[in-house]
Amino acid sequence: MIVQALTCPVFVGRAEELGALHDARRALAQSRGAVVLVGGEAGIGKSRLLAHFLAHVARDPRPRHLASAECIERAERPFGPFRELLEALGLAFPGANEPLEKGEVFARVVGLLQSAAAKRATILTIEDLQWADRSSLELLTYLAARVGGTRLLLVATYRSDEVESREPLFAAISRLSREPTVARIAVDARDAAQTRGLIERAIEGRAALSDAARDDVVKRSEGNPFFAEELLKDAFEGSVRPRDVRLPISIRATIAERLRLLELPERQVLAHASVLGFRFEPELLALMMDTDLDAVLPVLRRARDLNVLIEEGDGPAPVRFRFRHAITREVVYETMLQFDARRTHERLLQTLEALDGADRHVDALAYHAWAAHDVAKTFRYNERAGIAALSLRALPEARACFERALQAARGPEQEAQLLERLGFVLEMQGALAEAIERFEGALARYRELGDFDRAIEMVRAIATNRNNTGDFTAAAFGAAFLDEYGDRVGQVPRDTMLALLARLSTIAYDNAGAARFIARIEAPRDLLPRARQNMLIAQMDLAFFAGDVAAWRSYVARLFETATALPPFVALTALYAVAQSATMLGLGEVADRALARADRIEEAWDFGALRAHGAAVRALHAYLSGRLDAARAEIVRALAGTESAVARAALALVAPLVAVAVGEPSLVPAQMEEEFAEHRHAARIPDDTAVLAAAAAWAIERGDVAGARRDLRLAIDCLPRATALGGSALVYGATYLEPNELAPLRALISQPFDPSDVPGRAYAGLAAAILEQRFGDPAAARAKAVDAATGFRACGRPLLEAWALEIAGEPEAARALYARCGATAQARRLGAPPEASAAPSSGNVLSKREEDVARKVALGATNAQIAGDLAISIRTVEKHIASIFSKLGLRKRSQIAAAFARED
Repeated sequence: MIVQALTCPVFVGRAEELGALHDARRALAQSRGAVVLVGGEAGIGKSRLLAHFLAHVARDPRPRHLASAECIERAERPFGPFRELLEALGLAFPGANEPLEKGEVFARVVGLLQSAAAKRATILTIEDLQWADRSSLELLTYLAARVGGTRLLLVATYRSDEVESREPLFAAISRLSREPTVARIAVDARDAAQTRGLIERAIEGRAALSDAARDDVVKRSEGNPFFAEELLKDAFEGSVRPRDVRLPISIRATIAERLRLLELPERQVLAHASVLGFRFEPELLALMMDTDLDAVLPVLRRARDLNVLIEEGDGPAPVRFRFRHAITREVVYETMLQFDARRTHERLLQTLEALDGADRHVDALAYHAWAAHDVAKTFRYNERAGIAALSLRALPEARACFERALQAARGPEQEAQLLERLGFVLEMQGALAEAIERFEGALARYRELGDFDRAIEMVRAIATNRNNTGDFTAAAFGAAFLDEYGDRVGQVPRDTMLALLARLSTIAYDNAGAARFIARIEAPRDLLPRARQNMLIAQMDLAFFAGDVAAWRSYVARLFETATALPPFVALTALYAVAQSATMLGLGEVADRALARADRIEEAWDFGALRAHGAAVRALHAYLSGRLDAARAEIVRALAGTESAVARAALALVAPLVAVAVGEPSLVPAQMEEEFAEHRHAARIPDDTAVLAAAAAWAIERGDVAGARRDLRLAIDCLPRATALGGSALVYGATYLEPNELAPLRALISQPFDPSDVPGRAYAGLAAAILEQRFGDPAAARAKAVDAATGFRACGRPLLEAWALEIAGEPEAARALYARCGATAQARRLGAPPEASAAPSSGNVLSKREEDVARKVALGATNAQIAGDLAISIRTVEKHIASIFSKLGLRKRSQIAAAFARED
């Protein structure tokens, strides 16, 4: 039943392709007839694009002629598709009762179609033009020159990968392309993100599928929707049969159809090429087959002409070939007997090892050793290839090599090293549960070997990743190992572990425990950079919680120095920690500096585990800085990224506030409500305060004041003292809690603040002003509100400054601030015209690069496509789009498209 449910046409054309067809349809109203050629390889989605277009047309109530025809392989009949079209229109094909010259047939057919179109708009479709007879192609060319000035649209699909191998089609496409009435649409492969989206829509509400299985479908389908759909169905069947079965028969049949055009000896050459891999050098193929290069080149040329292979190499670069699809290579490879394939891999392995500079081929050596089942060489070459891939930031390839090497490992020492390496790769990919499992395996083997210095490193990795999954027992786990085995561990790894435990303790707000762990570090000056980073972040957090901004700044300065010596992944976590606490303390310049350095790391690396966390931190910084459009864009990015517990919490404390300010409920999806629930039942630490305050703001927005009061009581109960982290809880609590619930809040805001804690004092002042307004002296409320507004202005928080100005009786100044930030609801409440908050501020002119990005967004390009077209990173594209949103007062990509469509 699952497979049947997935056969619905879920993989439809993209918006830009469908839009081009609708543009041609709308032109019929102005008597601008056209022929549209839709080209793409087999399975790319041409037919479904056409079906989707016709479904739209059918829903249009205006009368029109619709007729469809198709060309069938090996069933050529003169004018076959045009006979079908005329029959569907109720017209007789000319020449049935009298002999006519071909020219007369052409003229009469075109005359019949023009007459039909004169009565009502006429839309005709022909599928699979590559199988059309020569006469039909000639008639189509004749028609294309005569559709101008009519209400006739003919859409024809063809396989673009067969144009060059079919002379009549090649000649027809060449002639048609020169006609001004002919438009061409290229249906290209989807990118990985689009393919993943198609998969999600296909299985929604039907069945679960593991992330690994989805990734496999994305990778192997290479953006071909037909391949993706068939592999998706195959993935569900894989749950009840072995995973290493052959490809689905539907895919094999599609590719085998092309391969049948090759002779048996030619297919044997391709089979040897498939053993070499997806890409191969013709010289190496000839060497492996013990033949001359001149013997294999004609076969490769023939396969290229049939679009089985693609030739690569330009200028001085060596010429190589690759299979058109990885799946094509799989189908060819499957034609070999397993025994023959294994023997060929063995021979190729020996050939590669005999080459000068064999180390340059370590990735190929690794693959062929594994495919040849040579255990010793599989371990040796795959371990080396994995290390090389990791140095090149190729995480999926590194993981594959390490997993192969692990299969061939012999003894606990080899297994421990590979499990450790796999754990770190998985950690960087964001697969934290799998990473913990590998680290635990390595820990068991290091203990078995008596290597406790390495064992404690695995404990450190396990504790770190447990914490990142929301497990607050991570510090206790590490401390227990240290208590049991600390005397068998060297001083440096022991101090390293203590530094981590200090940091984990501050995350859990066990400040006393953190201070004890720091005091136990024997040689703090000798700590390695990663351990020094953990100690400094713990000290930074202790200073933050105490409101001692001067001490906080000193630790951050040392942390910036340390970060330059850290591995990129570790440095990024430190920079996010600095940026988040700097944002909370109102130190925007420090947050900007940390995020700028984080940007440079993100440009070079793709750490899935940190993507959502970084976006959430940037959203908080943008929100408190009054840049709501930028905050919204970062929240959207965070919601689409890989999530950890840290990322979910960081997102939950800002997304509801932005959603309220910009009036966009979709920024608070259902899973965020689950995050709120977790914090309601959590350990009551100050981190819960900010999330619960955000949940209260969201409840108020939805009219649930009772729920908001519950969350605010919990939030204030989590605060042993007033801090910037609890500021939202204080001001919302002062506004909405009942009089008999305010005693804990009054006690918090009456506590003394460090003079450098500007935002903490401003939050407390605003809360006090609200209480005076509700229950005390209006004059005192205004005075305290003015002081609070001054404090918020000093630390760059315009939204909170505007709130304070409202209390101070300055609604116009407050309204102007709200409008400048894009806080539409608040601005309108204070009397701003509805369009004011959306209007771009003076001077908000797009840069040339932002204009380029905006125009590509308007054309429907994805961020990845824009990055490729403009030779910039995806992260840079995202920053440009956020700036466009902010400058133009927009919130959605569709609004950018509409703005630039009007301009064009």
